Amino acid sequence: MTISRAQMGSQLTGNRMPLTAKGKKVKKAMEKQYGKNKGERVFYASENKGTIKGVAKKPAKKGRT
Repeated sequence: MTISRAQMGSQLTGNRMPLTAKGKKVKKAMEKQYGKNKGERVFYASENKGTIKGVAKKPAKKGRT
């Protein structure tokens, strides 16, 4: 059984890392320029590529036991 990307829909744009204030501002600007869906894809692609940095909050470090 094969599942197409169209059927996955919300799974592809599911839960993301929480954004910093800078990340929210940049994402909003990209959504304004490219539209909601394309803007979100461009934003996360840029983050993954390393073009923009400091947009996602880093996970909390766990202490040693």
